[in-house]
Amino acid sequence: MSIQSFQLPNLFSSCPFTPSYHRNGDTIALESDAWYRSGFPNFTKEQETRLRALKSGILMASIYDDANDRRLRAACDLLHLIFLYGDFTDDLASQSNKAIANIIANIFKQTYNYSDRPDESYHDAPVLQLSEEYVFSSSQLFSL
Repeated sequence: MSIQSFQLPNLFSSCPFTPSYHRNGDTIALESDAWYRSGFPNFTKEQETRLRALKSGILMASIYDDANDRRLRAACDLLHLIFLYGDFTDDLASQSNKAIANIIANIFKQTYNYSDRPDESYHDAPVLQLSEEYVFSSSQLFSL
């Protein structure tokens, strides 16, 4: 006998908190999705399907419902970067993963320059380009 389906419990019925959502969450989620797509000039149908399934903007708008728009956008973009890093490093050897992780850490510390890249094949990696853009565009947010 095989199980054809199952029903998840209604988690909202036992939750003491009222569900909430950021007033501009849908718009900001779409903007963040467009930014993520900008790192991929040849965005495939499979990548589009995975991006839509991720729904990172909806998740962030539910968590940060009282954040200002710029901070919500930074949270959405950061979650995109985390998933992009996971996807990008899935097929790399552990040594390469460590090199990429170190580069991204240095980008976030703002102590990074292009000569730090250990291998030219990483030069155009979307995860690095979007990380640099993220840090540049949101660096002012974290000093507020």
